[in-house]
Formats: sequence, C-alpha cells, structure tokens
Amino acid sequence: MCCAPAVHFWLLTALLKLSEAFNVDVKNGLSFSGSVDDMFGYTVQQFENEEGKWVLIGSPLEGQPTRRTGDVYKCAVNGQSKCTKVNLPESTTIANVTEVKENMTMGSTLVTNPNGGFMACGPLYAYRCGSLHYTTGICSNVSSTFQVLNSIAPGVQECTTQLDLVIVLDGSNSVYPWFSVTEFLQKLFQKMTIHPSQTQVSIVQYGENVTHEFNLNTHSSTESVLRAASKIKQRGGSSTLTALGIDTARKEAFSEERGARRGVKKVMVVVTDGESHDGYRLPNVTGECDRDGIETYAIAILGSYNRGNISTENLVNEILSIASKPKEKHFFNVSEELALSTIVESLGERIFALEATSEQQAVSFEMEMSQTGFSAHYSKDWVMLGAVGAYDWNGTVVMIKSDDIVIPGNNSFKTMAQEKNEPLAAYLGYTVSSASIYGEQIYIAGQPRHNHIGQVIIYQMDGRKINILQTLKGEQVI
Repeated sequence: MCCAPAVHFWLLTALLKLSEAFNVDVKNGLSFSGSVDDMFGYTVQQFENEEGKWVLIGSPLEGQPTRRTGDVYKCAVNGQSKCTKVNLPESTTIANVTEVKENMTMGSTLVTNPNGGFMACGPLYAYRCGSLHYTTGICSNVSSTFQVLNSIAPGVQECTTQLDLVIVLDGSNSVYPWFSVTEFLQKLFQKMTIHPSQTQVSIVQYGENVTHEFNLNTHSSTESVLRAASKIKQRGGSSTLTALGIDTARKEAFSEERGARRGVKKVMVVVTDGESHDGYRLPNVTGECDRDGIETYAIAILGSYNRGNISTENLVNEILSIASKPKEKHFFNVSEELALSTIVESLGERIFALEATSEQQAVSFEMEMSQTGFSAHYSKDWVMLGAVGAYDWNGTVVMIKSDDIVIPGNNSFKTMAQEKNEPLAAYLGYTVSSASIYGEQIYIAGQPRHNHIGQVIIYQMDGRKINILQTLKGEQVI
C-alpha cells in the first residue's frame, strides 16, 4: 500500500478533476423549460454526437399523475430551445420478471460516457415476486444516437416460481391465545399465490400427537386455504413433541400421496412456544430434513416463558438447532403469541427469497432493495454504480465491465478496525468517482451516514477484489 500522503494527493487529484471549469455564454443563453412537478432539470449533462450538441435533462417524476416513470429529455443546442423525450422507460427492461416501473425515477442519475453515449438510471425501479416488491434499481446504457443498448440491473434475480410449504404448528395447551396463531396464518397466506402450478400449502398440528389439518393437494387457491386456516382449532395437550411433529411432516406431509411435487422446493415452518419433550430426537430428525432438501424456518414464541418469568435461553437454543443454515436467516423469536403477525413480512420475504441465477451471483442475495444506480460514474476501466440500499442500507458499489459484473459483499469495504462500527444505514455509494495517478486507477465512494459522521473510501480493484487504500472519516455527527 502506498503511503498516506500519496493517497491524499490522489484524492486531491480526483477533486480537482471534478471541479474542472467550463465557459458560460451569458449573452446568448438558452432556456429549457419543463414541469416542476416532474422535477424537470433534476440532472443535466452536456452531450455531443454526429448530429450536433445537446443538453440532456433528467425529469425523474415525468408521467404525472399516474405512472410517473421519469425520463430523460434531449434538448438541441441550436437556438430553438426544443426538447424531446427519449422514452427510456419503454426500452429499459429486464426479461422474465414482473416489472414495476411506476415511480422508478428514471433520469435521477445521468452521466455521459467518454466513449460516446450516456447512462441514465432509475434507482426506484422494482419487480415483483408474488406480492413482494424488490426495489433493485435499473440503468439504461444509451448509444450516441439515443438508442438503448442494454439495461443493467445487477440486483434482479429469478423468483422462486414453485414451492411446497408445510407449516408445523405447536398446538399444546401453553400456546395462548390461539386466535393469534390463526391470524398469523391468515396474514402469511394472503401474501401467497396458492395454486397447483405455483405454491402449495399444508398444515400439521402437534402436541401429544400429530394431526394433518390439510394436505398440500387439498386446496388449489389462496381463498380456499384462508377459509380452511381460519377454522383450525387448537388440539391441546400437555406434551410438546416437536421432533415427532417435524418428522411426521417430513415423512408424510411432504409425500407425493399428499401432494408433494418432485423437483419443487420444499419449505417447512415450525412454530412452537416450548422446549420439546422429545428433544433428544431433534438432531437426527433435523439431519433427515437436511438430507431430504427441506429448508426449515423456526419460530420461537417466548410468551409462556415470559409469563412464568422463566429463562428463554434453552428454548431459543433448541429452536435455533431446528432452523436451517444460515441460522440468522431462518430463525425468528417473538415475545408473545400476539406478536406473531409482526414477523409475517420478513418471513414471507425469506420464504419467497430470490434464487441466484449462478453461484457467482449468490453474493447479491441481499441486493433486493439496493437501488442500484443511485449514483453512477464512468472510470477508465469500470462503470461504478452506487447501490445505497444494499445490505440493509449499508450500501455498496457495483463495478461493471463489458464482460464482468462485480457485486461486492457486505464486508468488502470494511477493515478490521471497523468491526465494532454501526453496521446499518451507512449509504455507501451515495456518491462515486475515480481518479488516475501515475497510470493507476483509484476509485472513490462516499458513505455519508457511516457512524453518523460520514466516510470516504478510496480503493483499487485487484482483479475482482476490493483493495482499500484509505478511509477518510468526517469530524462531527450529522
């Protein structure tokens, strides 16, 4: 690593580059007008091609009052002050997903390509998986003749299209009140498209014994499942045979005789409020679930323990052992039964999580709300796209070449000294830039909410790896 003074000089070079002067003709100025409601003029770039000179103007809320997709206007610098929409939202698209372009804010980021053309981004572009929306952002790579060459949305992944879901409910006497469980089921199923060609649902209830409330192939619509779930009665019992409930679900509920489909993703959700009376069986039972390819989510209800002022440590550890890996993605706990409904949104998002299209893209699992394209910059070798919403708003910078896309992981921009720092809402990628010194490219990314004082990260690319050269921190809380 180079010494600190040299890195400071690199940063200074970058800042000087950003502040290069240009001439303004105050006598023969042009005025381009647009709607204030559309935020016409939010971004502006000078542009030149074979046809002449232009001013590109972003209007990120263009399309009032309904779609408000945003767009970019091309305004000819020929004395007529005439502007024409480029109509980017129509041509900026990703195949095989259900797109949500309303309020995508196209044109809120606008940068010219040194090699010709320009890039415009809509960081609020979203797509839908079931009832869930993922705001991944999208950018349009536009040629010098105003034609869309390709659309860039690194955070977009395939939806899980088919799913066999078995809910394993603890119905023992200690679960109280029971209506909070049925309310939880109602809210969860309302977010699903239940159909034999998509999601199938089964419910198994256990306590001292096990009951199949209905099978995977019993109901063929969301409405039918909602009606059936609302009528489920608590079976009761003084024992909690969790291992028996899970093992019965694995062997029977996921059987083809009860409607399970070959090759379809299997998911089990276990909801319980107490330590099992057959806990010694759990390691073998959960191991069998893993071998059968069942992904298990475990929910611990701490209500009866809290009401009795009993330590919850053993219960939490047991339910953690049931959850699939990574544990933090598959485990939930709620303080009482009435709080079950508060986790529906998060549970639904994880159950219907996005399937990475390749092992290389698996790192982008937490890019669902990334808003890629919040900022953009063309460097000599890479296109930099700020993704402030990635990793719970910690943010990241997506690095793109013609033949490669690098989506850095959540820890890629951290150093050992930062381990105890606040992990959320740092907004890395709020601004991005680059500089060249002695023939070497350096990359600069702003992180304005890092520990509430802000930070600038200076780094290089070592192949596909982020090599941090220096971090510059703010001096006061903002």
